Amino acid sequence: MRRRKNNKERRHVIMFVLAFLFLGVLVIVASRYRPPKIMPPEAPEMAAKRASSDNAFYTLQEAINLLPVKVPEPLPIVVDDDKTNEYKQSYSYDESDDEYPSSWQDSYEPVEGSLGHILGIRRPDDDEEFLAYLESTVPAIEKALEAFEKPYYLRPEIGDFNSPLPELAKYRHLGRLMTVRGLQIIRSGGDWNEGVEQFLNCAELGQLVKSDGMIIGYLVGVATQGLYHGYIYEVAKLADSPEQLREFQDRLLHYEETLSSPRKAFEFEWRIWDNSAGLAGLYSDGSNYYGNDPLGDTLMKVKDFAKAAQMTWVIAREKRIVRDNRELLLDGLSLTRLEFDEWKKPHSELLKSLENGHLMSGLLRLPEVLSRSQANLRGARLVIALELYQREHGEYPDELGALEPDFIEAMPVDPFSGDAFLYFRDVGDYTLYSVWRDGEDNNAKKNRDWVIHKPKEEKTKDGL
Repeated sequence: MRRRKNNKERRHVIMFVLAFLFLGVLVIVASRYRPPKIMPPEAPEMAAKRASSDNAFYTLQEAINLLPVKVPEPLPIVVDDDKTNEYKQSYSYDESDDEYPSSWQDSYEPVEGSLGHILGIRRPDDDEEFLAYLESTVPAIEKALEAFEKPYYLRPEIGDFNSPLPELAKYRHLGRLMTVRGLQIIRSGGDWNEGVEQFLNCAELGQLVKSDGMIIGYLVGVATQGLYHGYIYEVAKLADSPEQLREFQDRLLHYEETLSSPRKAFEFEWRIWDNSAGLAGLYSDGSNYYGNDPLGDTLMKVKDFAKAAQMTWVIAREKRIVRDNRELLLDGLSLTRLEFDEWKKPHSELLKSLENGHLMSGLLRLPEVLSRSQANLRGARLVIALELYQREHGEYPDELGALEPDFIEAMPVDPFSGDAFLYFRDVGDYTLYSVWRDGEDNNAKKNRDWVIHKPKEEKTKDGL
């Protein structure tokens, strides 16, 4: 009996030692693991292009470094007594609490469409500090314009998957600044052609950023390229002549014709995933650990690595499915939303096996992103055609068909429906929109339809 008990205790000790050794190995592997690098192995010629000083990436980095470090603080305003009292009641204000002043201070709220609203800066457009900030951004914009003459390749530096995100976010800010600079010139009565050139620089920047790199770069490029579309109506109104408007319209048609599909970005992203161990993004590189608790930090690393290891087989399965169907998926994700809806029907089982995974969840948004970009560009050309019609006839047409062929060569199609854009005239204005996601006419309702232009005061068809 005693011998059997000793054997049992010995087994427990061995199991404990093995578990301890396994934990030690796990800690060692976890401490050495790093997310895969951005750049997978590629041809030496391409690597040389990335590293070349002619790479527009470096020029854009110089532009970003020239941006002012600080933006103007929100302009404080003192609210009236009623709002102060309402604030006190809503937030259980304590009169003895020195944290809140006796007269509550709020901050200025920019008007929609103002320069401050575009940039997210809570200052009036004529505020001296705000104007000084805009002036200080001019060197950064001018440096960014130099990049338009060069080919763009994603950063060649060593880094993990998240490395491009800060730069890409700043590209969007650069695009907004370009839009604002153009609007400044146009609104102040300056040269309209120069203003439009500056105004559309954000579209050029978007084209550049989309031309190479990961899916996130393509998405940021599309977003940057669309920053101006909400102001086409105003810019068209301020044009000096129909000739200027027609040139503007041709420029937008060029952007539409050269609109790149996400195919290249998908291929780039897949190359990274296919060369990775499958654990990317699931384990921190240590930058989030405090360093003052070695035991706690080690346990956190073990927990993170265990989570990554747990998902390895899931990602490996996804990679196998994508690898076996790569060309098919490339074709499908390069379609517009309407075409993709038809493409999905015979491939529903394939997509179902991927839609909740790590590789494809973001990629399945690409057809909508491409269609939204098309809707913006086609809608903008219609806005210019409507302005041309209004200048010649003194009013807007009853229907879009009246624009063809004198004011627009061919009627653009809504990429979300395959039919004409939706339009109705109002007194001295109009509403123009796309059906967007659900394919239904929701009367230009926000977040249900993709609105190209709508009067400031909300109108409905029933109210006409």
